[in-house]
This record gives sequence, structure tokens and C-alpha cells, in this order.
Amino acid sequence: MQALADGRVLAALEGITLECWSPASDDPAWQVPADGIGCQVAVLPDERTALALTSLVDGRARESSVVVAVDLEDGTVRETHPATAPAILVSRADGRWALRTTATGDGKVTLGARQRIVALGRYDLFNHYFDIRYAPDLLFLQGVRDKWVVAVDGRARRLFPLEWDESRGGRLFGGCGAYLSDRAGPALVHSGTIHDGAGLLAGNSFVARRAYPTGGLAWVFTADHQATALDVDGDLVYVTFNSGELVVLRATDGAVQARQQLRVNGHRVVPLSLACAGTGRVVIGTLDGRVLDCSITASTRPD
Repeated sequence: MQALADGRVLAALEGITLECWSPASDDPAWQVPADGIGCQVAVLPDERTALALTSLVDGRARESSVVVAVDLEDGTVRETHPATAPAILVSRADGRWALRTTATGDGKVTLGARQRIVALGRYDLFNHYFDIRYAPDLLFLQGVRDKWVVAVDGRARRLFPLEWDESRGGRLFGGCGAYLSDRAGPALVHSGTIHDGAGLLAGNSFVARRAYPTGGLAWVFTADHQATALDVDGDLVYVTFNSGELVVLRATDGAVQARQQLRVNGHRVVPLSLACAGTGRVVIGTLDGRVLDCSITASTRPD
């Protein structure tokens, strides 16, 4: 899910590569249908075009992915970039993008439409997912137990270890996040979990702020449930968890500004995606296919 400066919201879902919603209407302005599941959305800097990744399955249950460039004025498909295998989309702030193959044992990165390939090693869904908004580089995780954050542009360049506390010997899994630059300096705020053979233990999920590109730890917020989406807006970090909770953190020090269970008509919902849509407004996509338009009060308390 992504939000545009004019207030429109972009979403992807099963059977839909991309759809556009206006706050003034109860119906989508346009939709691009898909023979599969719309999975990821990235908006190019001029906000005239979006890239949408769709996961496809053919009649013999073989999976593949396709990137579609969509005109945001009317939903016209400008270009399609098919991949030969399942992949995830990674983009950076200037609009450059890449696909990382998710097939076990492959792990290659294809740089945009140029189709230049960089070998990155094995990919594992639970280990290597690392979706960072607004980043100045194409960022990935490399390695299995001792994972590094790497930037790829023709080659893989190591930046810093994902683990910041070597003494605990933990195995960290990646997650969602965002790049920001404020009075405390440039940083990544990213989520993740700490692996344990017994499963996800209490306190083993986290959101951390890391200096960029050195990886120095500024703060850590711990949680009992896995983060599903993260976005930043000025001095605030918004995070949703699969428990149905929305947490608002202060970007400079991680202090909790607000937290609330998300409910619709009294029933808890599970958030899957989130995007800041201007001052005091957050849109959230849920497991049951809803798009929630949430306002944030001056005291940063969710309505």
C-alpha cells in the first residue's frame, strides 16, 4: 500500500495488480486486474507512475512474478517486466528498482529493466525479507545465520551486520522498515525478529533505529508479536503488528507516543500494510481486504 501527495491511496490484492482510491469516493477511481495476487507497490518520485509486483500461478502450479508500470492518472499499463521465477520488488528513493528471486538456492538480483544480474546467494522468506521505504540504495540481506545489510548497484556492497549484539549469539530475521534523515542523522528504522527453536518468544520481536550506513544502534523497541508494516512521517514512526496493534514511536529515541488495538465495528482486524498519507492521517490494509483511513490527533493518539 502507498499514499500519494494528493490524498489518493494505492493498494494491491488478490485479483488486482493495482487500484486507486480517492478519499472523496466509496469506489475505486480505477483498477488494473491481475491473473494472480497483487503483492507490492512502489511509487516513482514524480508520482505519475507506480510499479506493482504481481505473483502469478499457471495451470501447472508454477509460480512467477511480473512488474507492471502503471500510469497513476487513469490506470493505463505502460510497461510489463516479466520474471521467470517468483521474486520480490526492491526500490530506492530515486525510482531505481530490482527483483530478488525468492526460489530457495537461487537468490539472484536482477537490476531493473536492464536485466543485469548480481549473485546474492540463498534467499529464505523468513530470513531475508527486508522491505525498506525511501532508501538511497537498493538494500538486501545476505547470509543465513550471520546476515549483513548490503547495498547492490552492479555488485553487492556490505554495509553492516543485521545483528547489533554479538554477545547473545542470536539469529535475526529481517522485516519491514524505512529510511529517514532528521536531526539525529540518517538512519534505517527497521523491524525484525529473533529466532528461537520454540518459536517467537515474548519480547523477541523488535523495531530498531540504526545509523546509516554504519549500522550503529540508536534505540530498540521490543514487542511480543511480529511487525507487519512500518512507515515514517516527520518525527514519528508508525508500526502495525499481527496482533492487530498500531504503535506510534518517536523517531529520535523510540519513545512510545501512542498504541491502540485496531477494531472495526468492535471486531479486531489484522493489519498487513500501512502508509502515512499526510499529517495526522494513516491508511492501513487489513487481512480481510479492508482499507482503513485513520486520523491521528494532535497529541498523536490514534482515533
